[in-house]
Amino acid sequence: EFLSKYGYLQTGSNDPDLVMSDQSDQVISDAIRKFQKFTGLETTGSPDRATLMKMKAPRCGIPDDVSSSGDRNIPYAYNSMGKRWSKDVLKWKLTQTSTKVSEKDQLSAIESALDLWSRVTPLTFQRTQDNPDIEMRFVRGEHGDGPHNSFDGQGRVLAHAYGPGGGVGGDAHFDEDEPWTVGTGEGADLTMVAAHEFGHSLGLGHSSDPEALMAPFYAYSEKPCLKKDDILGIQSLYGPKTRKPRPVVNSTRSLSTITRRVTSIPTTTATTTPKTTVRTTSNRRTNVSLPAFCGVNFRLDAISSGPGGFLYAFGNGSVYKIGAQGLEPGYPKLISQVYHKGPRASVDAATYIPETKKTYLFKDFQVWRYTNFTLDVHYPKIWTDVRTYNLSAAMTLTYEGQSQIIMFGNDNFWAWNPNTEQLVSGYPLPTEIYFPHAPQLPDAAFTNPQGHFIFFKGNSLKQLKQRGTDEIPQALGPNLFGTVCGGDSQVLSQLVPDLSYSRPTQNHGNNNFFKPEFLPSIWSLLGSGVGPVKPAKSYGPARPSQPQLGHEIQ
Repeated sequence: EFLSKYGYLQTGSNDPDLVMSDQSDQVISDAIRKFQKFTGLETTGSPDRATLMKMKAPRCGIPDDVSSSGDRNIPYAYNSMGKRWSKDVLKWKLTQTSTKVSEKDQLSAIESALDLWSRVTPLTFQRTQDNPDIEMRFVRGEHGDGPHNSFDGQGRVLAHAYGPGGGVGGDAHFDEDEPWTVGTGEGADLTMVAAHEFGHSLGLGHSSDPEALMAPFYAYSEKPCLKKDDILGIQSLYGPKTRKPRPVVNSTRSLSTITRRVTSIPTTTATTTPKTTVRTTSNRRTNVSLPAFCGVNFRLDAISSGPGGFLYAFGNGSVYKIGAQGLEPGYPKLISQVYHKGPRASVDAATYIPETKKTYLFKDFQVWRYTNFTLDVHYPKIWTDVRTYNLSAAMTLTYEGQSQIIMFGNDNFWAWNPNTEQLVSGYPLPTEIYFPHAPQLPDAAFTNPQGHFIFFKGNSLKQLKQRGTDEIPQALGPNLFGTVCGGDSQVLSQLVPDLSYSRPTQNHGNNNFFKPEFLPSIWSLLGSGVGPVKPAKSYGPARPSQPQLGHEIQ
């Protein structure tokens, strides 16, 4: 039950008896090894005393991401939840207090915990009484999150939190049955636990570094602090703490710092002497005045084709309509302005099926379906099939007239049948085998009319083709949005030559770019039986004996 709950053992059931009966001794032993490796124990594969004691230790209720356990020198953020807040000022509210500690001490502990993260990032936190981004509650047992998220009384699970997003996104829940204290070294220290949970609220998962604050197991410290792994992780999502530039620049070092912050937008290369750099400040100010989505910090939440042959990109709580020449007039718009009654602040994934004119938006555990831009009846729906996955991107693939939505999370992908609205049996499968060179946990993805797979990660994109991979690491804004960001539509027209029904006439120097060729592995997978075409028996390369698991973000 423990191995299944915390992401070490793949299962489709919450019943521990069924979990054990469905797994071979070797699979269970492999799962134990993963847990031992992640927690720094001797990897025996056996439930020895040290392993069982560790399993019983007080901890966070969020599953562990075992994909990062192989190398503790890798900052954990590279295996983060893949989501971040699109604003720097976050509001919080303590809605339901604890009876174990005075309210004054609770508020002080929360402020101290949040301050740990604001010291090393541009984030600031404000207490509010209305519409908080991060809501905190002390609750017992089943508290509205579903039976599988119920608290278990004193010991074991202390708290859990949701990653960034609308609805419950960012919220933190604490088990009221725990002996909460503040600064005494006894019981469960609220500052320590809250600081850990707020790391999840900001987008971090668990770290395999036992010294890190984001390690899954509780450990008291008289002076809570972030370790190097925590800092590298959170700064990979939000960047370092920003400081106002000095009014007078007297050193090359200061100039280089300023230059690094604005080089995301293509400009004429400046000389490296300090005097010349100062003289070109006016040009850089012109670049900085461009919209924020033109810069290096802009990243997509999702992207999809849509009605009329346009692309619709999602980011920073907005929708960007992209045509042949880039961003269409009047955009970006709020999600709710384009997709009425849609997700409030962001989406996890989006995709479009041209044959049915259906657009699907996925957020947390809900799915919205639109015909053109009208929300279909009975939507949004609760999407219970994804409780054990961390959805980050989706695309539509059509094979022999049947469409499936391919979804990506962690190291895996899986298929979702839009007709039955169920996951297809035979999945998940490892992304690296069927989508070679695709980024881990992509931010967004789609398929262009030539059958090329386009993946977005951070501020760059990759195009996977039969004859190789194209990577475009420059700022997304100029490449996607065209002249509004000081770019052109060359890259965009190459990626989607049929965009807005306007095929480019000029040759961009890549004769293979428009060839209608596909990656053989994924299409052979669809044609070999995984999905609705034939019974699922054999499908391409053998699955690894220890598949990388998705995990639930509670």
